[in-house]
Amino acid sequence: MATVQVRSAPRGRVREEHPIEITKEVITPEMAKKLLENNPNNRPVSRNTVKRYARDMAADRFEFTGDPIRTNGNGELIDGQHRLMAILMANKPVEVLVM
Repeated sequence: MATVQVRSAPRGRVREEHPIEITKEVITPEMAKKLLENNPNNRPVSRNTVKRYARDMAADRFEFTGDPIRTNGNGELIDGQHRLMAILMANKPVEVLVM
């Protein structure tokens, strides 16, 4: 697993740097479930999107795009709910970036 740390650039004034860690990981259905447990403010789920992703994952056709699963500093999920739900539906681990 490769890890990259990115430091945010100051905007307009000097402020404390906040490191961002990006890792390439294999997300298992169990990990997906755990990440989805802290998902308070995401947009409504598109069941069709989840089904399409899950179908592609089950058939090994889901392509690695580099779009990360993102959480905030409090561990809340802020991006990736459709992919995580599809991992659960397909019951198959998938390699993704996690930020």
